Amino acid sequence: MMACAGDTRTASELAVRALWDEYLASKRGQFAAHAGTPSPLWNAAEQARWPMYDLAGFYLPDHAVPEVVSITRVNAAVDTAYQIVTRFWPPSATPRDSSSKPVLTMTVYACRDRTRWELVNALSFKTSRWVRESRGRIAYRVAPSLRFDESTALRAATFVDSLAAAFELPPPDTIESSSKRVWTTGAVLAEMVHESGGVGAVSEYLRTPGSPHAMRTGLERILHRPWPTIVTEWRRYVSRIAAH
Repeated sequence: MMACAGDTRTASELAVRALWDEYLASKRGQFAAHAGTPSPLWNAAEQARWPMYDLAGFYLPDHAVPEVVSITRVNAAVDTAYQIVTRFWPPSATPRDSSSKPVLTMTVYACRDRTRWELVNALSFKTSRWVRESRGRIAYRVAPSLRFDESTALRAATFVDSLAAAFELPPPDTIESSSKRVWTTGAVLAEMVHESGGVGAVSEYLRTPGSPHAMRTGLERILHRPWPTIVTEWRRYVSRIAAH
């Protein structure tokens, strides 16, 4: 990306924008299918930690149109991290078209790692300094304004093991949770699966391998719907929850 005459952006801003553009282009319009595809542009620790490291990208419809809204330095005094906000529009829409709505607004961060920039999830960046607690299989990150509830955490740990036993599945090694808000992504998908096919469908869903392609194919099979329809319904569920 070349700077034009009168362009007031810094070299770092231009480098971050080029990094994000390169990452988006690497998906070739298949954002969900490639949400877990290894990338040299994304933080390696996050890729090792999450099979689908691009947490928001997994819920983008194919060929969504990105519109970069802002690239902002996190700390004006230190040139080490930038926030990138991007709206994604339906494939047939023109950005800012009043007749359509963005399908998703995504925030990611670019952080400097020695001499290079790399992308990280907003979740990791925002919670990096939060207090960490672990009870059973659940690892918590607790916002500074909140108090860690020991008894609730212990009950949740017991519930995880009992749920795995009920579905005759091996319990997960670790579940990450944030004590700032309810992370509804997986819960909403599980509710959609349960409504469609009951406990048997949930059991099948939980046994699905963790790769993005396998998850997507499995959900299409269980819900008997194409992926774009599943994503649209998922957004409706989340919107209803957020409204309450």
